[in-house]
Parts: sequence; C-alpha cells; structure tokens
Amino acid sequence: MLGRLVILSTLIPPALGFRPLSPQFLSSQTLSFCSSALNNRASLLGLLSTPSSLSTMDPKGNGVRGLSASAQPVRQVAELKTGLSMEYFSLTPAGAGTKTPLLFIHGSFHGGWCWAEHWLPYFADEGYPVYAVSLRGTTGSPQAEGVKSVKLQEHTEDLGAFISEVLPPGSEPVLVGHSFGGMYAQKVAESGKVPLKGLAMLCSVAPSGNSGTVGRYIFSQPFLAWKIVLAFVFKKAGEDLGICRTVFFSPDSPPDSKIEEYMARFKADGAIGLDVSDVSITPSSFPRPIKHDRPNTSTHTISRRGWSPNLLPST
Repeated sequence: MLGRLVILSTLIPPALGFRPLSPQFLSSQTLSFCSSALNNRASLLGLLSTPSSLSTMDPKGNGVRGLSASAQPVRQVAELKTGLSMEYFSLTPAGAGTKTPLLFIHGSFHGGWCWAEHWLPYFADEGYPVYAVSLRGTTGSPQAEGVKSVKLQEHTEDLGAFISEVLPPGSEPVLVGHSFGGMYAQKVAESGKVPLKGLAMLCSVAPSGNSGTVGRYIFSQPFLAWKIVLAFVFKKAGEDLGICRTVFFSPDSPPDSKIEEYMARFKADGAIGLDVSDVSITPSSFPRPIKHDRPNTSTHTISRRGWSPNLLPST
C-alpha cells in the first residue's frame, strides 16, 4: 500500500535529454522540492522538467550551493538472507524516530555512493533517517565470481530483504529511485511483500522497461539514441568523456576533471549487466487499484508507459 507518489522529471530513462541526472549533481532546489513533497499532502504534484533549473555548481564551478556538511554517511555491509553482502550508507539524525525513513536506490553505472555525497546529508539535516544501498553486482555489493548479469527479480528480492532485515522494525519507508532504481522501486511496490509509505521517482524507467522509449528515440533523435547505445550497451559511459557528459550531466557542469573522477566509478559499477528478460511488457505488470481506508487518498494506474506527463495525481 502506497501513501504518496512523487515524480521528479519524467517517466523516461535518464539518458534521454533531461540533465544533469547523475544524483550527486542534482540541485539543492530539487532536494528542497522532494523534501516539501514528502511533507505535503496536496493531491497534485508538479514535475520538475526544466533542465536549466537543476544546476548545483556555483558560477565558478567550485562546489554545491546550499547543502550542509554537518554529518557524513556511515558505510556498512548487511548480510541479507538472499545471500548478498549488501553495501549501504546511512545517516540517522537525533530525534528522527517520528519521521519516515527514506531509502535511496541508484540506477545503472552507479552505487550507493552517488547519494552519499549530497542527498543523504541534506535529508538527514531535514530530520529523516536515510539509507542508500549499492545494488547486487556493483563494486560495493559484488556478485559471485563469474556471474555477468543480474536479474530484475534478484534486485527486487534484495531490496525487500534490506527493508525487512536492516531498517528498524515496523518501518514503512519512502523509496527514492533514479533511472532503473525507479523501476526497481516500482517492482518492490508491485510485489506487495513489504509495507511502503510512498515512492519518489527521478527520471525513472517504467515498470515495463525502457525499450519502448528508446525505440521512439531511434526515430525522433537517432544521434542521441546511438549515444545512449554506446553509453549503456557498449559501456562507453565509463570510458568516453563526451558520451558520459551527454547521458549523465549537463553541458556546462560539472567540469571535465570532476566527470573523469566519476567515470572510474561508472566503469567499475557498470561492469555487471542487467538481465531484463523477466520484465513483463504487458499492462498486467502494473499494480491494480488498491482498496484502503486512508482518508483523502486515491490510487491510480498508468496505462501509457514511457510517456512524459505534465502532472500526475499523488496516491
């Protein structure tokens, strides 16, 4: 059962033109919007869809504006019943017992580290207990030797186990997913195996995958589509500076030297591929309307996947 649904940007993969999208460079404005949305019970939430509004660097490119550095996340490893040694980062501010835990889920070529740099300290300063996992197959949560891909179901089961086994008993977290992390968050909600307060999806892949969206881009923006293929299929996002900037960052920030630092991480954390053969592409892959007794809430399903709505009702 979901309490709220927050959409930042659109229900499309992060590489398709809405930048900067690598979470470590999303802005304090975006963070403030997400924080306000989590505390606001309004029935409609607008989408942030203006790329120019998402700059985090000061005019000289020297750093991030408006974010506190009062605390740093703690890195830990949880031994899950799924057999995974899962790396995660966490911050629990004093007096956070009454606030909903936030669980951040990264997308392709990333790890929990991408949230630890700015997002976790920001929301911890807002009083939320925060967690960011490194998914199966990343350097922080390595897959068994010789395994070259991870199935969607494995990510879903690992996330469910983390919520059940690591978060405080009785927790109903809000899942915050970027790119494929948004898809995993939706699949966790779809499974119904763990209680959730809500979802916040940043440039999320739809529950049915991204093939339809990418297919449309082959015809509408073939040059960009080719860059996406190079970045993710041929893993050039960890090797080619220009391609990396195109799919993960804005044209003018951060500086090349900073991107080169991240490219080493992208290459390492993108080595293991995602096997999407178990992704359903039929409407039955969506959750059906849920009957519940919470006042002033509503439940909706999305029938057109991969499109770009302007407004979406909260649930």
